[in-house]
Amino acid sequence: MSRTPLAKTIPELTDQLLAADTISARQELVEQGGEICNREVIVGIADAVNHIARENLPRAERLAEIACWLTEFSGDLFCRARIRRAAGNLQVLRGNYANAIQTFQTCLEQFATISEEIEVAATLSGSLQPLIYLGRYSEALERAQQARDIAERRHDELLLARLDLNVGNIFHRQDRFPEAVLYYKRAQIALDRLGQKRDCVIAWLNLAVGYIALNDFSQAEQAYKKARALALLENMTSIVAQADYNVAYLYYRRGQYTEALELFQQTRQYCESVGDRLHSALCDLDQAEMYLELHLNPEGTQLAQQAVSAFEKMDMGYEAAKALVWLGIGAHQNGKPFLALDFFAQAQERMRSQQNDVWVALLDFYQAIVLHQEGRFHEALNRCTAAHNFFSSFSNSGRAIQVQLLRACLYLALSETREAEDCCASAMEAAARLRSPFLLTQSYAIRGQIEQSGGAIDAAIQSYDEALQWLEKSPSRPVGEESKLSSAKNRLELYPALVSLMVSGPPTEDISEAVLALVEKAKSRELAELLAFRANTLPAPSRSHSSLVEQVRSLRNELNWYYGEIDVAEVRSADSSAQRAMDMRSRIQGLEEVLIETLGELRPADEQFFVLQNAGTIPVNEIREVIRQDEMILEFYEAHGLLYACLFSKGCIRITRTARTETIRDLLRSLRSHFAKFDRGNGPSTLLQASLLEGAQTILFALDRELIQPIRGQIKGRLIIVPHGLLHYLPFHALFDGSRYLIEDHVISYASSASQYYLSSRKAGDFQKRDLIFTGGSPSHPQEMNARMENVLPDARRFPGDAANIELFEQHGAGARFIHVDTHLRLRRDNPLFSTLTVGSTAISILDMYNLRLPCSLIGLSGSGPGIDSAGDGNEIHALAQGLEYAGAQTLLMPLWNITGGPLVEFLTSFYRRASCESDKALAFQQAVAATRKEFWHPYYWASFVLRGRTGRVLSKRTRSTDDPL
Repeated sequence: MSRTPLAKTIPELTDQLLAADTISARQELVEQGGEICNREVIVGIADAVNHIARENLPRAERLAEIACWLTEFSGDLFCRARIRRAAGNLQVLRGNYANAIQTFQTCLEQFATISEEIEVAATLSGSLQPLIYLGRYSEALERAQQARDIAERRHDELLLARLDLNVGNIFHRQDRFPEAVLYYKRAQIALDRLGQKRDCVIAWLNLAVGYIALNDFSQAEQAYKKARALALLENMTSIVAQADYNVAYLYYRRGQYTEALELFQQTRQYCESVGDRLHSALCDLDQAEMYLELHLNPEGTQLAQQAVSAFEKMDMGYEAAKALVWLGIGAHQNGKPFLALDFFAQAQERMRSQQNDVWVALLDFYQAIVLHQEGRFHEALNRCTAAHNFFSSFSNSGRAIQVQLLRACLYLALSETREAEDCCASAMEAAARLRSPFLLTQSYAIRGQIEQSGGAIDAAIQSYDEALQWLEKSPSRPVGEESKLSSAKNRLELYPALVSLMVSGPPTEDISEAVLALVEKAKSRELAELLAFRANTLPAPSRSHSSLVEQVRSLRNELNWYYGEIDVAEVRSADSSAQRAMDMRSRIQGLEEVLIETLGELRPADEQFFVLQNAGTIPVNEIREVIRQDEMILEFYEAHGLLYACLFSKGCIRITRTARTETIRDLLRSLRSHFAKFDRGNGPSTLLQASLLEGAQTILFALDRELIQPIRGQIKGRLIIVPHGLLHYLPFHALFDGSRYLIEDHVISYASSASQYYLSSRKAGDFQKRDLIFTGGSPSHPQEMNARMENVLPDARRFPGDAANIELFEQHGAGARFIHVDTHLRLRRDNPLFSTLTVGSTAISILDMYNLRLPCSLIGLSGSGPGIDSAGDGNEIHALAQGLEYAGAQTLLMPLWNITGGPLVEFLTSFYRRASCESDKALAFQQAVAATRKEFWHPYYWASFVLRGRTGRVLSKRTRSTDDPL
C-alpha cells in the first residue's frame, strides 16, 4: 500500500493531536499510528509550530507541548532538539527572552552531540533575536558569524538568507539603519530566488521598517504592499492585517488623517472577516489616539474602550494600559477631571507592572497637568517632581523640558518665585541647546508670566516678544500630547498676555499699530492651529505653483513624522539613540526652515495660501491701501476677560477697552433666551411681537452700551466689523442706542480679520451673470417652502433636493455670480471643523470646504446658522467663512441663527434683487434689512444674516478720493 505523502498528513496529524485533550487520548493516537513518532513527522510538526505561531500563538504553544511529549516515545535526540528549538521561538514571541536563550543553548548542545552542524547553525541564527532584545549585540554578532561560517561551508543558501534577516535586525536595533536595509534587501533577493515566499513576506516587512527609519516613506509603503500581496497568496492572514495596519499607522504619523482613517476601517473589516483580534484591537487603539488628537471625543472614547476590552481578553497588559491612557485623555477633554485621574492611575499601575518606566513617568506628568488645571497645585507638584526625577536623566529631551516648565508654572502658582525662575531658566537653557522653536516659545512665555507676576512689566513684554519671535519660526504643529492633553496653551496665550500689557501703557500711534498687528497675528495663528492637522492636504486657491505646493505638503508630512518620533527617541537609554535624537532635532530644524522659506516663495503668487499655512498676516500699511476714506475697520479682540476695540481707518489706529467678556456672555445668554420664544414657523402674532420688541431692544441696548458707546464718538462712515470669540454670534448691526439700530447709521459688513478683508478686497473676477440655487437642504423646510425659496433668485438655475450634490455644487458653481444654498448644519461642539453642511443629497464638512474650488461673486447660505451660543468661541462661524472664502467666494451671506417662512424669503428676495443691480453688496445688505424691518419689526427676523468679505463697492471718478485705490 502506498504511503500518503507526508506534506499532506502533517496538517491532519496536527489537528488530531490538538484534538487529543488527555494523555490517554494522545497514547491512543500513538498506538493507532506508529508513524506519528517518526523523525520525519516530528520535524514536520516542528515546522508547523513555527508556521502556526504567526497566526495563533496559543495554538502553536499547545502543539509544541504535545510534540515535546511525543519525542519521549521516539527517543530521538534530533527530534527533541528540533521541537525544543520551535519552543524557543515561541518563547521569543512571548517576550521570554532569557528563557529562550537558555532553550536555544540546550538545543545547541544536543545538536553538537549528534554532529548536526547545519542544525547548530540554524539554532545559532534563531538565538540572535532574543540576544538582540536583551541588548547583547556583541554576542549576537559573534554567533551570527559562527552560523555564517557553517552555512557557507555547507553552501546552504536558505540558511544564509535567513541569517541575513537576523543580522539586519541586529543592525536595526543599533540604529545602523543603512546596514540593516542592505542585509534585508540581500535576504529578500535570495529568498525570492529560492522560492521561499513566506520568508519573503518577513523580509519585505523588515525592509519597510528599515525604510521608515531612513525616512524613505515611499519605499516603506511599497514594501508593505509587497508583503501584503505575498501574504495574501500564502494565506498568512495576520501578516496581511499587519501590513495594512502598519500602512495606516504610517499615514497617521505623517498627518495623512483621511487616508489613515479609511485604511484603519478597511483593516478592521478584514480582521473581523479572518478572525484577527490582535490587529483589529490595534486599529481601535491607534484610531482612538487619532480621534483624540482631532478632539473627536465620542469616537475616540468609544474605540479606546473597545481596545481596553479586547486587549484584556488577550492578556496584553501594555496595550490595555495604553488604551486606558486614551480613556483618561478622553475624560479630560470631556470635562471630567476626576475620571481622567482615575484612568491615568489605573494605566500607571499597569505600566508599572510592565516595568515601563517611561510611561510611569509620563503618566505622572499627565496627572500633574490635570491637577494643575484643577488648582490642586501641591498634588500636581508632587506628581511633576516624580516625572522630573525620571526625565532629568534625559536632560536634552523635549519631555524633560516640558516637565520643568510645568514645575515652573506650579511654583509660580504657589508664589515660590525663586524656584519658578530656576526651573524656567533650566528649561530655557536646555531648549536653547536643542534650538527648538516650539520649546523656546513655551520657555520665554513662562518666563514672561513669572516676570509679569513680579511687576517687571518691561521685562515681561520683552520675554513675550522673544516667545513670539520663536513662535513665528515654527510652523503650526498638529501632533503630540499637547494637541490631546494641553499642559498650557502657551503659544496662543502669548497674544492676549502681550496685548494686555501693551495697552496698559500710554496710548501712542506706534503702540496702537503694534497692538493691531499683534491682534491680526493672533487671529491668523488661531485658525492655523485649528487647521494644522490638515495643513499638509490644503490646496493653493490659485491651484498654481504646484511644485512648491507639493513641496510644502511633503515637508509637512515629514515634519509630522519627526514630531511624533522625537519624544520617543530622546528617552531611549542607548548611546546611539541619543545621537539619533540629536540628528532628528537637527533634521526638524532644517525642515522647518525650508518650509518657512518655501511658503515665502509661494507668497507673491498665492498670498492666501501663505497666510493660512504660515499663520501669516498682511502688513498694516498694505491693509490701509484697501480702506477708503469713509470706511473704518472695527476689530474686536478678547484678552484676559476684557474686550478691546481696534479702530482702523485710512488715517489712524486707536485701541480702546470696551467691555468685560463675562458681561457680554451674560447678555448673549439673555438674547438667546429671548429669541427662543419665537417659533420656527410664522412666529408670534403682531401684538405679541410688539410686546417682545421692547425686551429685545433692552438687551440690544445693553450690548450697545458695553461695546459701541465707549467708541461711539470715534466711529464714522461705513463699518467693517471683525468679531472675535463669542462676538461671532452677535448681530452688531442690530445693536440699539435707544432710538436707532447701528445699521441705520452705518453701512455694515463683516470680516474674519483685517488681513482677510484685504485678501477679499483684492480678489478679481469678471463673473458671468449666472446664478444658481440649491434647495432642499434643510429638513425643517416643507416642500412648499422649498418652492418659495426658488423664487428668491427667479432666473437662477435650480438644483432641487436629490438632484443636488457636492460635485454639481463645485462643477457649476465655479465662475457663477450668485450661489444660494438652502442647507442644514450638523454642528459638532468638540471640533467644529467636522461640522457638516448638506448640499442636496450629500454632506460636506467645514474642513473639506477648504478643498473646494468655487471662484464666484457671492455664496449665500440659509439653514446653516449655529444659533447664539454664549458658551462658544465662534470657531464654527469663523472656520466656515474662511473655508468658503478660501474656496474662492468673494462675498458671503451667512445666518447666525435660522429663520424660516415669510421673513426668510422677504430678506433673501430683497437682498438678491438689490445686489443684482447694485455692485455695493454692503449697501444692498443695509437696504434689504431696512425693507424686511418694515414688515417684520423684531430683530429676530431681520438681523439673523451677516455679510462678510468683499463688498464690491465701486466709486465713480467724480466721488472717488485721490487717496482711494483704483
